[in-house]
Amino acid sequence: MNSGGYVTTAAPTYTTGQLNPLSLDTAGSLRVVTKKASASTVTAVAAVANSSYTALASNASRLGAFIFNNTNKTLYIKLGATASTSSFTAVLFAQAYWEVSPDYTGIIDVFSPSGVSGTVLVTEITP
Repeated sequence: MNSGGYVTTAAPTYTTGQLNPLSLDTAGSLRVVTKKASASTVTAVAAVANSSYTALASNASRLGAFIFNNTNKTLYIKLGATASTSSFTAVLFAQAYWEVSPDYTGIIDVFSPSGVSGTVLVTEITP
């Protein structure tokens, strides 16, 4: 389909397998359109010793998330439920920061070891 100087075709996305339009300019170059965030929410989640707890609930509208370990201990972050020292996605040292993949909109859990004090600062960006 030719629309306003752009040629549109359908191709599957790698995350859903559903067809989404791709658009090429008249020279054949791919046009890329991204979603922009206009809001952010920062939440301080109290660290819980020897426990897995939710830092961020699932949100289909999430465009990105950032986690800052504002505690005195190493934290185990899991993209999914029930983080532990043997089931985690990332290890976050005290006073360290991590960017969550923008493709992930599910639950994010944290495991804190004994003796932990402080908070996990979670920023979620949305449209």
